Amino acid sequence: LTASTSASDSQAPTAPSNLTALSFSNILANISWNASTDNVGIDLYEIYKDNSLLSTTTSTSASVALTPNVTSEFKVRAKDTNGNYSSFSNTIQVRGTSLW
Repeated sequence: LTASTSASDSQAPTAPSNLTALSFSNILANISWNASTDNVGIDLYEIYKDNSLLSTTTSTSASVALTPNVTSEFKVRAKDTNGNYSSFSNTIQVRGTSLW
């Protein structure tokens, strides 16, 4: 059995900040945020759309699906390598544009 100092880590990462939509169309938005920091390292980011988990990524940006003429809310949180979660980022609203 090997002792690990990170096994008892319970420190949550900082929340991702400055979530913004860089560009969007009728069906797609490119979102970006500032990286979280953590004492052991960030494992991934969870992207939420309308309070439901949409996807995960190791990047600080993602393309997300939109519905034309519908406003959706997005937010992101970080998970560190020991499974601790950050608070959520700011929430943004993005509306898919009309197809016509």
